[in-house]
Amino acid sequence: MLLLGPSLTVCLPPTLPGSIPNCVSAPYLARMMCGGVSAAKPATAETQQIADKVKAQLEEKENRKFPVFKTVEFKSQLVAGVNHFIKVHVGEEEFIHLRVFESLPHENKPLLLSSYQTNKTKNDELVYF
Repeated sequence: MLLLGPSLTVCLPPTLPGSIPNCVSAPYLARMMCGGVSAAKPATAETQQIADKVKAQLEEKENRKFPVFKTVEFKSQLVAGVNHFIKVHVGEEEFIHLRVFESLPHENKPLLLSSYQTNKTKNDELVYF
């Protein structure tokens, strides 16, 4: 187990010569344990933005439009990037769970809808899938 002091910063080396390293501070690492999925939290404006960016991908895969698309809660998992698990209300009593992958900043890739689950309810727990 690695114990982190309040002033510790961990940096990944730059991937290209002349690029800057990616660094995170101890408070961020304490909230995001590598591999572990966080506790569920109420959705934020950032969560809604992430979901909105993959909405078209979902609509294409499901071959339908979602006039209601409101994030409710989320969990996250630090991997070689971040998996965002997001519960989305899509109308009436219907919910969809999304897994959205956000790559590391230096990779400069768009958000990816990795997986999703349909036929969910408001009370269904958001779990790893």
